[in-house]
Amino acid sequence: MRPIPILRVLTIAAATVSAGCGSPTSPTPVTSTQARVAGPEPSPAVTSSGFLRIDRAVVVEYQYSFGDAHWYYAPQVRVTETSGTGWLQVTGIDVEIPGLVVSTCVAGEVVAAGKTIELFRETYGDYPIAFRAGAPGQRATGEPRFVVRYQQQDGHSGALTVPAPLTLSGLPDSYTGGVVEAPYCRPR
Repeated sequence: MRPIPILRVLTIAAATVSAGCGSPTSPTPVTSTQARVAGPEPSPAVTSSGFLRIDRAVVVEYQYSFGDAHWYYAPQVRVTETSGTGWLQVTGIDVEIPGLVVSTCVAGEVVAAGKTIELFRETYGDYPIAFRAGAPGQRATGEPRFVVRYQQQDGHSGALTVPAPLTLSGLPDSYTGGVVEAPYCRPR
């Protein structure tokens, strides 16, 4: 099955994937009295293969203030190429959020030797990918995890599996303009 480009909203099983619209008038997130307490930022170097290190892996859990009772889940992954001798390409990320969604995101991001990048970069104050719970009030039922697949410059490929703790937050506090190639996601 070919990846489906996400232009705005794509329904997936019990969840919805939405690409951020990013306008200054976007709704502002609000927390709930039932909200989870935000956990600490995961420690650096969560996991490493010798070529790729996952520096940060979390799923941001948030709601909007305009009366939408749905919860939204935005994956956030920061990676570093660690060999320092060649580039690698992140070929895909499996996103598993218990009780909500299992999805494969095709990234295609190239990480230069020794460089660090965000795989889901904020643009115009919004997340490029967010999964919406299928029913109002529905929440994730466990700790999410990511499987990050990559291929090195020499053709060697590998995968890293990392837990991605839920972090209660809101929309990004930055407002970066420009064009961001959002990964394509599809149900698995």
